[in-house]
Amino acid sequence: MELIYSVSGSSTRKPIYGHMPRSICTFSCRNAVAFTCTQALDEAAELGKDKDDLLMQEKQDRPMSFEHQYHVYVYDVEKPWEVFEVTRLDEAVQQLHWDSSGSRLLVIDRLGNTAIWKMKDYLMNSWELCHQSSVEGEEFLCAAWLHTGIMVRYDLDKRESYLYDGKFTRISFSPSLCQFGGKATDGWIGVTATGLVCVGVPGSEQGMTVVRNGLSQVRSRYQLAALAFSSNGNIIVACSDGNIASCIQCFTVTVTIDSNSTCSIQSNPHASFFVHAHTDPQYKDSPFARISHLDFTSREDSDTILVWSETDQLSCMESWHLQEQAVGLHKFFQGNLNTDTRQPFKLLKWVLRSNLSHSSPVSSVAMPRYPSALTKPESNPLLPKCILIAFRDGTVKMVNSYTFGIIASFNLETVRHSSYTVTGFPEKRRRASLHAVCIEQSYTGSVALLMDSQDQMYMLKLLNTRDPAMQAPLSHITSLFEYVLLTGRDWWDVLAVVKPGSIDTVIQRLSDDYMKQPNHMQELLKTRFLALKAALYKHSSGGQGKAGDCHTKLLLFSISTAFKSILRPKALGSQDKSPAERLAASCSKVMEPDLDKVMMSLNVENKDYVVEPATLQSLQPLIQWVADFSLSLLASLALYQTYPGHPGATIIHDPVAINTLRELLVIFRVWGLISSSCLPHFIATASNLDCLALLFKLLTKLWGICKDGGNAEYDEALVDECCSLPSQLMVPCVEQHVIMSSPMALQLALQHPQRFIINHPPEGAHKPNLVSSWTEGQYHTNALRDVVRQIFIGSSPAEDVRRCLRCGSLSLLRSTSKTAAMKAWDQRWSKMCLCGGHWKLDYADDSS
Repeated sequence: MELIYSVSGSSTRKPIYGHMPRSICTFSCRNAVAFTCTQALDEAAELGKDKDDLLMQEKQDRPMSFEHQYHVYVYDVEKPWEVFEVTRLDEAVQQLHWDSSGSRLLVIDRLGNTAIWKMKDYLMNSWELCHQSSVEGEEFLCAAWLHTGIMVRYDLDKRESYLYDGKFTRISFSPSLCQFGGKATDGWIGVTATGLVCVGVPGSEQGMTVVRNGLSQVRSRYQLAALAFSSNGNIIVACSDGNIASCIQCFTVTVTIDSNSTCSIQSNPHASFFVHAHTDPQYKDSPFARISHLDFTSREDSDTILVWSETDQLSCMESWHLQEQAVGLHKFFQGNLNTDTRQPFKLLKWVLRSNLSHSSPVSSVAMPRYPSALTKPESNPLLPKCILIAFRDGTVKMVNSYTFGIIASFNLETVRHSSYTVTGFPEKRRRASLHAVCIEQSYTGSVALLMDSQDQMYMLKLLNTRDPAMQAPLSHITSLFEYVLLTGRDWWDVLAVVKPGSIDTVIQRLSDDYMKQPNHMQELLKTRFLALKAALYKHSSGGQGKAGDCHTKLLLFSISTAFKSILRPKALGSQDKSPAERLAASCSKVMEPDLDKVMMSLNVENKDYVVEPATLQSLQPLIQWVADFSLSLLASLALYQTYPGHPGATIIHDPVAINTLRELLVIFRVWGLISSSCLPHFIATASNLDCLALLFKLLTKLWGICKDGGNAEYDEALVDECCSLPSQLMVPCVEQHVIMSSPMALQLALQHPQRFIINHPPEGAHKPNLVSSWTEGQYHTNALRDVVRQIFIGSSPAEDVRRCLRCGSLSLLRSTSKTAAMKAWDQRWSKMCLCGGHWKLDYADDSS
């Protein structure tokens, strides 16, 4: 394990007298981190407000009787110094969980107050309260969101398969709570210290219906609890009172909804067991012996429980596995059935598989969150599913979740000294008993987040470290990228463990496997695949131009998909192919350079290509961008002989992208017959110049050359025609936002840890660089551009603007268009940027 970066607060920690609450941190599926702390971070820097006004507002809102408050913050792993406050509470936070979409947080405090917060308009720095409830006086030992029934597992036995459907299988997993028809119901479940099971189902407005029931008929006092979901929709709950001589009680919980929309909970006893440590003299004779931690190996694996027993000087982990065992019955209970044909009577029983000891108590445990299956663990020495165990002496061990052998270990003090020294902390001040209070793995198990007893966070790399035993093969890294590509999760954690020298090899393997997938799978994953390639190229040396090309093709193919979806046949079932399919077939076979002849061959008079004029007018900015990009690409063709890394160099060799431009130009010509105002505008030297026809002719020649495998930049006739474009048309500059000197990219290149301070951005982290083509005769503008709608928003936008936390692109928060086509286009990018990053609400001083 190696340190990627560490994050600390900008101010010293507030002293809290009495019991110190445990800090919590958790990962989302989109690699956002939520954490709790007892100190108020500097909100003035993040919100762009005046600090005096903020402090005055705090004094008015907060009662004077409270001496301190507890805060919940979030940040994107790409920018850990930029934190945003979710809420603040008067009681310590006991449970903090992201939902499966990564946009909502479940927050439960010490008094049983439950709240669900969600990102308002999917903005990371704008949160609103959705639902809240209270289970008075109950302390929640564990909680989780109800399972939605969606589970994609990575079959490691088939990891050599190139088909996504071969090594990534959809598991038959029933939702925890179903409505009529089997639809999954949103909600959460928790277990309290008094043996109460609570299920919260969101209701109308901000209310929440909370149903509660006891685990057993007699309420008991518990110290620990854990839960896991089974494939049949049941929930397995394990509880312990903390005494090593007491039984680990397990229950099967079933949550149902009847026809009257009434939720009910049913709990039945499950197989239970006693820990083996209660027979060990080291624990049996110690007055400090107790069970400190209890958890399942995975939320989707209810057959394996890990129990940690400890004293003040040592600890022991026991792995218990649930299996069926045949039980011999007395002949009195066997009945008159034939013993030869009767099935043996079987019972579920917990069996001890292995144990692991250490000379220090356990402080925190991180279970794997990566669903995978492996028949023979010894066939793959490096497993993606590992367990992280942190101890009080500062040691963190990485344990194999199948064989429970120690893979690697490190000390927190060593990691802390490897980072940079923080200014403001005197060297003579030593951190006493520094240990991890919370540790969490990412969804792919590539990195882990650790929070120590001083509220300092560490991002750790679990794969491809300096330890030879932790070197992951490129096939495994490629499979992890394919997994996040297929499941829709963020790929930052996998990107963080890729070696800079192997990025090109990973991209080549990803491209080869992607091209072997069926056509429907390629169409489904095309935009995410291009965004993934752009992220990889962005972190490679000399790959900024290729990253910009991937970003451009992503936008181009998205526009093409949106435009073709508008073309619908007027009479259903009247033809075998849709208008978009007939257009693609015609443009891919016909080498005719005359745009009007190609348009007439489509038989546009049957009204299959007719669209309402209002819809066409709303799409004009996207139409203009396609035309501008085509003109800029052709005008820059001569530069690719001298500058092979110039933006657009990979696009001129991509026949699919060139043919997509040809198809769109044909659509524009047809739509121009309906409404001439939707056509792109050009500044030409001659009034009778048909710009669309000229671009289509040159693109057809370019497509014919690159389709045959030739180099268009060395075709003298085509280059001469393209070089004359700046003398006929004003060539615009097409820019794309790609951060060329990201602090995280610098860390991956230099391979040394970095130290960040919250609300103190490192140098060069504010403004993104622009990758753009430069051609003689191009005109540039300093106005800001909406990356989604491709419109200029001015240097100081009057409307609310959102900014991407990854690439820095800007976009208007609200759309001014009211057509269904443009609303669908805006909805496509409402949750995330084109690059896959989170949006945040930007302020005037930040966007200028």
